[in-house]
Amino acid sequence: MRTFLAALIGLPIANAAPVAHSQNSNPEFLASGIQGEIRIWGSSAMAEAVDRWEAGFRKLHPLVSFENRLLGSDIGIAGLYTGKADGA
Repeated sequence: MRTFLAALIGLPIANAAPVAHSQNSNPEFLASGIQGEIRIWGSSAMAEAVDRWEAGFRKLHPLVSFENRLLGSDIGIAGLYTGKADGA
């Protein structure tokens, strides 16, 4: 679980604009301009953790969408290897 969450922190977001947290930590500022999709592949056992992470992430970045393919533990690495997933 810790590895999964650590991996999510470094996920690239398609078309994401850089945000300077030191300049302004206002939530409205953080939410502006960041958009794209995060693709997560892996085991259905991760579903609850992924849902909670997405809910928290959307509080600051409501324009970001998620595509989850939680079909089994064997597809996560395949998704990363082929570039079809951002996190596993």
